[in-house]
Amino acid sequence: DVLQNVPSVSVDVDGAVSLRGKSNVTILIDGKPATLLGGDEQTALQSLPASSIDQVEVITNPSAKYDATGMTGIINIITKREKKFGFNGSINIGAGTRDKYNGSINLNIKNEKWNLFLNSSYRQNRMYMRNTTLRDNKLSDGFSESYEDNLRIFNGFFNSIGAEYKIDTNNSITLTQNINKMYHGGKGRSTFSTFASAGDLLTRQERSNLSGGGPISSSTSLDYKRKFRKKERELSANATYVASWRDGKQEYTTNTYNAGDVLIVGPIYQDAPSTGTNNSLNAQVDYTSPMLTKNGKLEAGLKSQLFWFKSDNKPTVDSAGTGREIDSVLYNGYDYTQQIYAAYTSWSDKVGKFRYQAGLRMEYA
Repeated sequence: DVLQNVPSVSVDVDGAVSLRGKSNVTILIDGKPATLLGGDEQTALQSLPASSIDQVEVITNPSAKYDATGMTGIINIITKREKKFGFNGSINIGAGTRDKYNGSINLNIKNEKWNLFLNSSYRQNRMYMRNTTLRDNKLSDGFSESYEDNLRIFNGFFNSIGAEYKIDTNNSITLTQNINKMYHGGKGRSTFSTFASAGDLLTRQERSNLSGGGPISSSTSLDYKRKFRKKERELSANATYVASWRDGKQEYTTNTYNAGDVLIVGPIYQDAPSTGTNNSLNAQVDYTSPMLTKNGKLEAGLKSQLFWFKSDNKPTVDSAGTGREIDSVLYNGYDYTQQIYAAYTSWSDKVGKFRYQAGLRMEYA
């Protein structure tokens, strides 16, 4: 909902984000990939409450500092962290039509050395969708009609707790722990009918579906930041470990009838339970410093990313009423590992009203 109000950013009915009309956008939350919350970017965004957002940065011309993916642009969502001394807190609750509820609590305790913070939220969202499609077949002069009624359900917990310790004026360290649980599913029914050119019914197929599941994820992040006497010169380092577990189910029942409303195929029962785990370890060091000219800035850094992913999908089918059997056509097991090591450097400057930047990034994957 917040992103819908950001210029040049669009969000479709399914929650997919595009920038300037193009997809392949990298979503960051506090400078880290949104997928670290568990699941894909879309479900990660749905679990983050608007009340926890401080500001949204849109980067349409990413420098060499950022990963080579998502070159359409970058959206960085910065969450709130109270900067006032003492104890601060807020509680938000909300409700919308058709079973939409949300609530969040933000707490913060800060003194000269410590800054302790807690963000916890819950969201429940139901969306009802009805689609009607009419298609004419110009070759056979027949036509078809389809109707779909679907209920989509999304529930999510987002919890973040952390502590920032200020070692001295120039050095600080922050430890953050996120624990998130999401559920998305739904149920629906569809009807697909074909007709002759005169309008006589040829066949009708009815299908019902039921789905549900979602990830539980944990991410632990350690950040170090050093500021120097020279303004805007900074050294930062980060290490983040993420573990996520996902399970889900999809069930379908399909019946096909002829023009006389006699069952000719079915019922066909299909079930597709799935499980998956993914783990990742990210580590990076970044250095920024003004250099040579009044507006000149040098950036350089190193990054490594290790990723392990496993999933199993064991679908079954019962088309003859004799019991469910493994559907070998759709059965799959997926085991994926990835390692990426990167180094970059970039230079930016401003001459009059003209601003430019140039950079080089090398990645080994």
